[in-house]
Amino acid sequence: MNGWCDRSLGRGGTRLVLNIIIGCCIFWGSCEASAQPRAIAKNSIYFELLGNGFFYSINYERAFNQSLRARIGFMSGQFAYEAICSLIHCGQDDEDRFNLIPLMLNYTHGQGQHKFETGLGLAFTLSSKGEFDFDFNDVIIIDQTTKLVGAATIGYRFQPENRGMVFRAGFTPLFSDKGVLPWGGLTVGYAW
Repeated sequence: MNGWCDRSLGRGGTRLVLNIIIGCCIFWGSCEASAQPRAIAKNSIYFELLGNGFFYSINYERAFNQSLRARIGFMSGQFAYEAICSLIHCGQDDEDRFNLIPLMLNYTHGQGQHKFETGLGLAFTLSSKGEFDFDFNDVIIIDQTTKLVGAATIGYRFQPENRGMVFRAGFTPLFSDKGVLPWGGLTVGYAW
């Protein structure tokens, strides 16, 4: 794919992002250790339109405490590949696919249902070019590319303390050594 995500962060960039994530976990964990424990919704599942999953993603999130959450998502498909290619100008083929897996650590600040949310993470991308083999009625993969890009979140989060609907909206840029792709996203889901 030709565009901003052609190059990965590189060894130094990946190490820097991982060190920031680990440092944030230690800092946020120590801040929460002195707070009074409250019953919170530990699990969330949600659909994100745009955002860290680039075009759309299905996500699972686990709360470690009142403020710190880890998230994994998944986005895949031909439709997504075509949409991404229209933004980053890569070649198109009927059998091309693009998969993206965002891994994020998010920190929420605020009391009650309304919170300010920030987060850092990585997005693993796998794109493949394929050709349809009429003899075997199957797709033959002729090229695969795996990349690692950085991801961030700054935005608003609505979530009841115990269980209920989750709504998120925010600025969700993706970045690599080639530059920053300014992006945003909306989330709707459920927490329990």
